[in-house]
Amino acid sequence: MASGAVLEFGYGNNSYTGSFQGAGTARFIGGATTIDSTYGLSTTEIDGGTAVFNTVANRNLGTTNLNSGVIDGTSNLTISNLNWLGGGFAGSGSTSIASGTFGGLGNTLSLERNMQITGNVDWLQDNLSYSSTAKTFSVDNGGTLTSSGNSFRYLYEDNIAINNGVRGATVKTIFVVTRGAILSKIRPISAAE
Repeated sequence: MASGAVLEFGYGNNSYTGSFQGAGTARFIGGATTIDSTYGLSTTEIDGGTAVFNTVANRNLGTTNLNSGVIDGTSNLTISNLNWLGGGFAGSGSTSIASGTFGGLGNTLSLERNMQITGNVDWLQDNLSYSSTAKTFSVDNGGTLTSSGNSFRYLYEDNIAINNGVRGATVKTIFVVTRGAILSKIRPISAAE
């Protein structure tokens, strides 16, 4: 797809096996759309419905705007820049985030998928509902998760890893909550610790 071109996936349950690549944008606006083929567009927008990425093991979603709806599937996803305002992630695959922002509209964001933060992510004002005990939310070495709003941010459940216990990742002003009780406040890990 050429730069500036927009491919819109609409309503109903649809499955596609063609190749989707280039500098264009894919916009998912409703229904359930399954992509069982090569996918590598510059921009992915989820404005409703469910975008399911299966079959191909690793996919690059480029810049991704998740406004509402769900990103799902078995593929391992790489997102260069995530703007996550609503909706959520599901599925047995994993998602790697290089940069982006979480929240800003007062929503509860839903995470039911393994997620790694490898770069700089700014967590604004929303809560993150993370309730799947079989999944891991991690901030990798060199990654930064910064809470920049005025309200507390919560992770529901306690299955998170900050660089799997190795120093180097940075997390600021985040509380971990399980069943309504604050378990711990995550703070930056200094090199001296």
